[in-house]
Amino acid sequence: MSSPLNPARTVTHAGITYHVTRLYSSGLGSQYAATAKNAEGKEQTTFLTEEIVEKNPAHAPLFAACAKRFDDALTFAKYVGSSSFWQSQLPPDGITKKQND
Repeated sequence: MSSPLNPARTVTHAGITYHVTRLYSSGLGSQYAATAKNAEGKEQTTFLTEEIVEKNPAHAPLFAACAKRFDDALTFAKYVGSSSFWQSQLPPDGITKKQND
């Protein structure tokens, strides 16, 4: 599920660390696959969509945490608001290198 273009991100909810991947499907809204180890040590993946959360409200806090983690506008705002962003002149992706003039 994870790829270099869509890396897994981590979310901690209720003391459990989930590795979350955002899934993309046309017209289906936000979708996430949250994987964590269960009590037996085996990985268990929970599929989260808006429809699933409506049917099972217990998943709503995890869905909200995943949505917040993947809010790239919020992530970008953190970098723009930091003083180091303007000093380094690097975009928040950290991939490109600063060019010397």
